[in-house]
Amino acid sequence: MDMPKGILIGCPLPRSFFETTGTGESEHQVHAGSYHYAMQAAGVERANLIPYTSILPAIARKITVQEGMARIKHGAEMKVIQAAAHVDKKTGEKRATSAILYGWLRPKGDKQAPHAGGLVCEYNGNETQDAADKNLHACLKGLFKNPDRNNYVFADEYDLDIQQLIAATVEPKKRFGTALCALAFVDYFVPILGHNLAREKMQILQTALAQRGL
Repeated sequence: MDMPKGILIGCPLPRSFFETTGTGESEHQVHAGSYHYAMQAAGVERANLIPYTSILPAIARKITVQEGMARIKHGAEMKVIQAAAHVDKKTGEKRATSAILYGWLRPKGDKQAPHAGGLVCEYNGNETQDAADKNLHACLKGLFKNPDRNNYVFADEYDLDIQQLIAATVEPKKRFGTALCALAFVDYFVPILGHNLAREKMQILQTALAQRGL
């Protein structure tokens, strides 16, 4: 069987992101109720959200909310680092709080240097924003100082440039409530590892990439 024509790509690197928050409430349920309304308030309801965990690459850069929302295409995939807290008042809880705290890794002693990536922590719970803030600072410092399986520690090489807390909280009047925070990505760098395209087709691709400054 002949190999299909195509391009071999590496793992995509998320690049441009915007910060956003939103809250919602519903009498009916979370997913198609309070969570959807929170996404509407955050301006990301037209995308299909796919969650990331907690790492920002060196090429990551923050853009404005207005620029980010303008680039959302209806039904497109959107990768997000998100915190989404839900509350059902029938359980006795009254509040949903979500928060995100992230910091850029900068070479030691040089706060103006380009960052080498970032670390992110998320909070999903029922406490106040102040409690979430304290929790996330402790967690972020833990990620920064804890050795990995090879005993590498970020703190040995970098300073952590912690950014402003992103937070949302809701005490719903209806039964269900959701508080949402997100770093929402709108573009990605995709490494091309190889291809079996005809030369002229590859030249067309290279020209298209060059026109976009890539």
